[in-house]
Amino acid sequence: MSPLLPKEESKGHLLSGWLKRDTPKRSKIITTPKGDVIKKANHPHEPEKRLVRCFDCNHRQWVPISAESTQCGRCSVYISMGDLVIKNPSSQNIRTRGDVTVEKRGSLIGCDIACHNLTVMGQISGSVDCSGVAHFKHSSKVMGSMHCKHLIIEKRCEIFFPQGVMAEEVDVYGTLIGNVLCSGVIRIYPTASVIGDATAKSIVMKDGGVLTGMMSIRQNLDITLPTKKRSTGFLTDTDAAEDDEDQL
Repeated sequence: MSPLLPKEESKGHLLSGWLKRDTPKRSKIITTPKGDVIKKANHPHEPEKRLVRCFDCNHRQWVPISAESTQCGRCSVYISMGDLVIKNPSSQNIRTRGDVTVEKRGSLIGCDIACHNLTVMGQISGSVDCSGVAHFKHSSKVMGSMHCKHLIIEKRCEIFFPQGVMAEEVDVYGTLIGNVLCSGVIRIYPTASVIGDATAKSIVMKDGGVLTGMMSIRQNLDITLPTKKRSTGFLTDTDAAEDDEDQL
């Protein structure tokens, strides 16, 4: 039989138990191998969510993984979450936060591509806004801006970026032509060559890898796209900090 607690200790014990039962657990946020930022569910009936960035204002918000579409909480723009497979030549702009795959016989020429993960086995020529992994398995030209979380260029592929690349992580096995701005690590493998200036937190050169250009190491490099106001201009530092705090 457990000993009786003093009256004051008993109240404290009951209060502690009440707090443990009623205090909600903080959501667990993880990053998958593909680079997806996922918020794990605390309750069996609560859906898992992933972080989605708006095409227009760059506002980030949590969206259930199973959702087919959503609406930006800041600028109210419609955001498709569907995956697309490009099997034939096309010149239409792509706007989705699902995954886009360009097959061998497919191509996207002279258009803007906004997606989550991008896999290129055919040809593309345009600007790319990729919130996930951009994986090039075929030579291409990205004539406009190139922004992604993780850039991968496979062997025997030559990718030309006249306006340069902004990425959080870069792995080069083939040839990258253009300047690279990377907030994380650039890895240049034995079969790879980078023709242009490389600026990153860290640059790893494997034996046989080639870098033709200036190399610069910067520890606090931030390539995050700024959240825009609903009208014109950009958010203040205070507003941006509140946005990040709400989302993460």
